[in-house]
Formats: sequence, structure tokens, C-alpha cells
Amino acid sequence: MLQLGLGLVLMQLTSQNIRAFKKNQGFTLVEVLVAGLILFLTLGAGLRAYEVAMNGSYRAAQHLKMLQVTEFVQAHIHKAINDEVQDAEQTGRQINELAGQTNLMEVAINWQAVLFERGSPPRRYDENIGAEADFEPRFFKFQVTLRLTLNKRAQSFTYTELAWFKQLKVAQS
Repeated sequence: MLQLGLGLVLMQLTSQNIRAFKKNQGFTLVEVLVAGLILFLTLGAGLRAYEVAMNGSYRAAQHLKMLQVTEFVQAHIHKAINDEVQDAEQTGRQINELAGQTNLMEVAINWQAVLFERGSPPRRYDENIGAEADFEPRFFKFQVTLRLTLNKRAQSFTYTELAWFKQLKVAQS
């Protein structure tokens, strides 16, 4: 009798296990598809965010590289304008426009300076002639347009540059 009771208990446990096993056989196809869809959407959004961040970082690095050369280029342009003005002072020629181009650190540089204002010092007493005198234009203001290009990305700057003759000359009456 004991053996029969033990057999019934084992059979009952086995049938419960089978029913539990049948209940927990795994995920249905719909559940797997929904989980896969959620996973791929999350991965897609993460990869897109990574791509946008990398593109932004690349553009920022290019912009920074262009700005790094700007200070040197402005000093170069200032010197070129002043050299031309000093040469014009010695030769007596007129300057209306200057331009140049170069490459620096893979950045293509084009610039143009257009004279837009000439200025003279104010009238003052000149002891050489014993009277107030007007002076020839000595100061020159240039409008400089600077264009920097790196890998098809361009940045333009416009600023004013001042140059002057070293010697003060009395205007001829």
C-alpha cells in the first residue's frame, strides 16, 4: 500500500511538472517580435545619436582649425598692407586695393583689402612755414575680407585694417 501511495504521489508530481512545463515553454512569436523591434529601435536611435555627435565633433574640429590660423593670417595681412603703404609712400603711387592668397595648415586663405577712407591729421601750426598747415593724407583705412576654406567648408570674416605713412607731409597749396 505504501508503494501504491508513493507511486500516486510521484505521478501527481510528474503531471504537475508537465502542466507547469507546458505553461512555461517559452515566449510566443509575437512576444519575441515585439522585443526584437524594441531592441532594434533602441539600437537605431543610439547609432543615429552617435553619428550626429561624431559629425558635430568633426565640424567643430574643422572650425577650430580654421580659427587657429586666423590670428596668424591677420598679422600677415597687416604686415602686407603696411609694407605696401610704405612702398607707396616712397614711390608716390596710389593704392586702392590689395589681395593675396596662401595655404596654411591645410587651410586655403584668400583675402582682399579695399581702401575705403583716407585721412589727414588735423590742421596745426607748422614752424617751418610760420603758419597753420594742412597735411597730405597719411592714414588709410582698408576693408579686409578674409575667406578661409578647409575641406569644402568656408568661413568668411570682414574687418577694418588701419595703415599710415611714417612721414608727415605738408599739403601743397
